[in-house]
Amino acid sequence: MFAHRIETTISQDGLLMLKTLPFHKGEQVEVIILRRDKKQPIATDDLDSFFSNYQADFTNFKFNRDEGNER
Repeated sequence: MFAHRIETTISQDGLLMLKTLPFHKGEQVEVIILRRDKKQPIATDDLDSFFSNYQADFTNFKFNRDEGNER
């Protein structure tokens, strides 16, 4: 499943115009519309404190593709 997110403003009651979508004629898509009441600023201090508990150092990590593809 491929998801594409776009934010826009309704310019006419009951009409939503979407342009330059990365889909082609004949493709079936599902559309979900969410109304944004107000843009809430993200409290970066809260995010920093949350993720500070989950930090890890991957500087010397080497990904073994063969091992990762084993089933």
